This record gives sequence, C-alpha cells and structure tokens, in this order.
Amino acid sequence: MGGLLLTGLYEIHNPIGGAPGLRWFYGGGAHLGTWNSRSRPRWARDDRSYTIFGLDLIIGLDYKFDNAPINLSIDWKPAFAIAGYQGWRGDELALSLRFTF
Repeated sequence: MGGLLLTGLYEIHNPIGGAPGLRWFYGGGAHLGTWNSRSRPRWARDDRSYTIFGLDLIIGLDYKFDNAPINLSIDWKPAFAIAGYQGWRGDELALSLRFTF
C-alpha cells in the first residue's frame, strides 16, 4: 500500500419540504494522511514521503427509499491541507449507495 487517508466529518441533515425521503446536508471535519516515496500522490511535486493534515467541508443531497433499506446520496467535499503538503482540493465528488437499518 502506498498511502492512507482518514477523514472524519460531522454532518447536519435537513429535510426538503414537499419531498419525502429527500434531505440536504452540510458539515465539516478534518483529514490525516500519509504516503510513502514509492507511490507518489498525483499532487506531489517530488519523490518524498508525505504526511498531511487538513480541514474538510461537505455538502450534498441524500434520498432514503421508503420501501427498501437503501439510501442514495451525492456530495461534494472540498478540502484544504494545512500541514505537510499545503493546498486546496475541490475535486472530490461522490455518488453513494448505502444499506440502511
């Protein structure tokens, strides 16, 4: 394995009036990651190891199906690394399908 990135987020979910099961959410958190010199991340400028720490935001929509234990969501998660490699990343868009209890 060349690297590992852990992210923790706190999200606040709000219903959208007139659309049962549809909610929008926003939140923030932080990330911590490390990469070794053999598997340089695409944003790195040289062949050294990196340990980064930064702050993250998230905003998105999710939909919980009424008659099925499934949740579908789409979100955008920009991040700013403040230690290690410093820089803005705004390219994390995700589509998720989740099993719910």
